[in-house]
Amino acid sequence: MSLPQINPSTDLKRLQNEGYEVTIIDSHIMISNIPYVNSQKQIKRGDLITPLNLNGGNILKPATHIAHFVGEYPCSSNGQKLLNIVNSQQRLTINNKLTPTFYLSSKPKHNGGKYDDYYELLTTYCRILCHEAQSIDENVTPKTFSPIMNKSNNISFNYVDTNSSRANISFLENKFYNQRIGIIGLGGTGSYILDLIAKTPVKEISLFDGDKFLQHNAFRSPGAPSLEELKLQKNKASRMSEIYSNMHKNITVCDEYLTEQNLNKVDGLSFIFISIDDNEAKKLIIDHLISKCISFIDVGISVSITEDQDLIGVSRTTLVTPNKKDHIDNRIPLVKSEENEYNSNIQISELNMLNASIAVIKWKQLFQFYKEHERSHNLTMDINELLIYNDE
Repeated sequence: MSLPQINPSTDLKRLQNEGYEVTIIDSHIMISNIPYVNSQKQIKRGDLITPLNLNGGNILKPATHIAHFVGEYPCSSNGQKLLNIVNSQQRLTINNKLTPTFYLSSKPKHNGGKYDDYYELLTTYCRILCHEAQSIDENVTPKTFSPIMNKSNNISFNYVDTNSSRANISFLENKFYNQRIGIIGLGGTGSYILDLIAKTPVKEISLFDGDKFLQHNAFRSPGAPSLEELKLQKNKASRMSEIYSNMHKNITVCDEYLTEQNLNKVDGLSFIFISIDDNEAKKLIIDHLISKCISFIDVGISVSITEDQDLIGVSRTTLVTPNKKDHIDNRIPLVKSEENEYNSNIQISELNMLNASIAVIKWKQLFQFYKEHERSHNLTMDINELLIYNDE
């Protein structure tokens, strides 16, 4: 059983949200890094473990008042053994390993000696152990807020999404679990799209870009690459995969441009974001996506310099689905056009970021993460007015 499955249990979520290092292994719950005192009056850190009472995947109230402690013999602040809570020494099989533990027993005075939930059980033992350690150093605490590793093979992240659980929206994130997302173009807007998508539990993220990451890209992409990194001139898709694979498990890379010869690489994807400024290549891609009934969002930015020497323009987000595609010719430029200031690499990272955010919000609306009063298929934002218009 893995930590993400504790979401239905409010007592376990409370432990996690308060900063305890919670892990569930082999039907046991473990809190790590509990401060305690050993016989030499030294502050050490150990682990508390107790079996979970489960029924059909649901976590019930604790069936026992006991807990196991992994560490040295827990003592008082003056080095005396805590005989009042240590019942005996035992070995516990956890994660297929025999672990020496101290068997702790401290019954509550209410409910016939039974704890109301796992929060009460574990925090009770934490308080007993930590009280002695805090008598020596009042600053020690079991609430470390340490990142929690994800030990499940079925979840998309390398560590647990505690943000969703703290906000109680994990059930909404579940809507993305089986999606395989493609991002074509990892320039300014595309790189910000990846930054946002990588924070969702989609099954897979496929990156497509044949360009190198050069110095001008650093000024319209997330993060702050070093000069040494820029000198490497890595492929954009490969570089982004290296960065975001620290967080998301399933990122694949195509470090070449999409052509008629390799367009089949997008087949089987659930949804695609297109963020490229080559209109002729875009037409080839869009025609293929339509033939495969793959929904997508195309984004674009157009800016120009006024006589007053400032910038005006619009950002565009166009959603296309198998049921709504008659607006493509009117909304998405598919023929070669005159260069504007954006194509000359004016650095406008805030517009890239905003364009990406609107695109991802639109995607989340499509899958009912966000409420949408009326389905829109083309949004344009007037930069100088900061107004968003629904054109379709």
